[in-house]
Amino acid sequence: MMFTRGVTSIRYGRRVIRKKYPIQIRVGRRWKPVRRYRRKFSILVRRKRRILNFYRGKPRLRIGKRWKTITRRKYRGKRARRRRRRVKRRRKRRRRKRRTRRRRRRTRRRKKRRVRRRRIRKRKRRQRRRRRNCVLRFKFNRRWRNLVRRGTRLTFRIKRTVGYVRFYGRKATVSYLRRRYVLKTTRRRFQVRVGRVWRSLRTFSRRGVGVRYRKKTRPVKIRKGRVCVPLEKTMANATKKKKEFQTKKEQIKA
Repeated sequence: MMFTRGVTSIRYGRRVIRKKYPIQIRVGRRWKPVRRYRRKFSILVRRKRRILNFYRGKPRLRIGKRWKTITRRKYRGKRARRRRRRVKRRRKRRRRKRRTRRRRRRTRRRKKRRVRRRRIRKRKRRQRRRRRNCVLRFKFNRRWRNLVRRGTRLTFRIKRTVGYVRFYGRKATVSYLRRRYVLKTTRRRFQVRVGRVWRSLRTFSRRGVGVRYRKKTRPVKIRKGRVCVPLEKTMANATKKKKEFQTKKEQIKA
């Protein structure tokens, strides 16, 4: 419903009906009929014609040079107090419901965040342990996969699926998703960690596999999920330490 230039227009669907509809506005306790005055609306208040205007959906009266909005009169009494109490109770209930919903949402979000953080921490710990325990890795599906010992087998993971690797001389069989792949260990697909450096497997003797270390190829033996690399330097250091320990013991005893 629109009031412009003394004409009332009602929008009904796609049509706009413009007519002189009888309109009444409540001023105080009485209903006053609205009449057209030139291109405006007017009301008789205290035997005087007052110009009526609509601002943001609220009617206004022009008294002198000022515009006064017509508002609902506030009555004071027992009934009015009761109404106020009822309205306040309804508002409080709505607010409480909203607050409880917000609190529940917050608690749920916090719990979800805690669970996610715990899962992420557990994953990181597992990854660290696997990396520490990992001594052998191979390239599968264009990415390096760490091989971890489980019993007598070497296993690797891709997301949630587990695969197994077995070594036969210079070849290795990879079983993953009910399929078997035969890979050659000498084509820089497999690497062994010696100290902190990853070294690729190479041919050693006729059927064996070795690693390049200190300008020499050392033999590598993979049996029942264990990787053995005999190094001369480490053995020499171990014998030296044993001798030093024995000499210290003799000195202490003496």
